Amino acid sequence: MKVGDRVKFRSTSTFWARHGLLTDAEGVIVMVRDGPEARKLIDVKFRKLPDAERGIDADELEVIDGGNDRNAR
Repeated sequence: MKVGDRVKFRSTSTFWARHGLLTDAEGVIVMVRDGPEARKLIDVKFRKLPDAERGIDADELEVIDGGNDRNAR
């Protein structure tokens, strides 16, 4: 996963529900950071939210499109 990739939540994720998003919410990665225990934390901009959701565990997401489109869909 890299900045600019379009992502959505994995089917096993519950993150979307805790943050008022729909199961099919798609967004664009705006930042990738190292988290505790060698985990990757991903900041994603979803179109329906005013700010990026910060610190989503990479295991919660899957890449839809590896392009460089920086506009949330």
